[in-house]
Amino acid sequence: MFSYLVCVKLDNNHENLVDFLEKRWKVRIISQLEDCLNFEMYQKVILITDAINHTLISKVQQFHSFLELILLSEQTIDALLPWFESGICKHLVALRNDQQIMRWELNTVIHNLLHDPPLIHHFDLPVENPVNANICYSDDRFQIIDEITDIVPKEQIRYPKMIRGIRSALEELISNAFYDAPVDQEGQHLYFLQDRVHPVRLSSEKPVSIQYGLNENVLWVSVKDCYGSLNPVKLFEILNCYYTNRGVSLRQGDGGAGFGLLIIYQSVSGLTIRVNPGKYTELTTCFILNETTRNRKYKSLSIF
Repeated sequence: MFSYLVCVKLDNNHENLVDFLEKRWKVRIISQLEDCLNFEMYQKVILITDAINHTLISKVQQFHSFLELILLSEQTIDALLPWFESGICKHLVALRNDQQIMRWELNTVIHNLLHDPPLIHHFDLPVENPVNANICYSDDRFQIIDEITDIVPKEQIRYPKMIRGIRSALEELISNAFYDAPVDQEGQHLYFLQDRVHPVRLSSEKPVSIQYGLNENVLWVSVKDCYGSLNPVKLFEILNCYYTNRGVSLRQGDGGAGFGLLIIYQSVSGLTIRVNPGKYTELTTCFILNETTRNRKYKSLSIF
């Protein structure tokens, strides 16, 4: 039995993207989604498509549990939530004008899908000489946030409020790793109910690991804890609550209630969540600095 195959079914013209994939992976261009049924000799088939057909995808997955779906779409997450909630799709790559970012996102999803469980080390961020930091004391996050935002060229910021949004997302990313992630041997949260104005100190054996860097107009930040207690389903619940009840207000202190994930997702251009239960959770984000307000609605989301 062969190991894997990447099937590509695109209704729209993405020749450059296909060329990129063919140089890196074992790729088969298919004309119809049913063609995936002909590849039983592979242990895993990754289907990349911009064709949304709920019934057909459900049928394909019913007979082939080895199929992983990557959806390329210009739709916003609220329109695609049913796909994620049903488990049909866990990987959305937003169609962007910036081909470089889209290629990196797509390549990273494929790379991690072929590792089970996903790679333990940090994502290989597409930056030269990324900065790495391990912190055990929660109040050290403020200095880290300052250091991250200090590398952002202010002339590339599309609108003034973006720095504030970046800081809010970073505050939630790192605070979640300190206050929401830690659990004891019985799986009980240690600091979940603790006010975040009161600092906590983690064991030196289980620090919060942070990696960040800048690549032209994109800021990349990855935060990893050593507990693996995040339930990604919570994100879908919060997103669904927000988009079906648009009057829901968000406050900086709502992270403990689960709204921190929404604050993060609203502020970023893309979010990847990797969870290895009991071992680690890593959230990798990208912020496109010159992105328009309209384009910020189209976000990538990938969950492992």
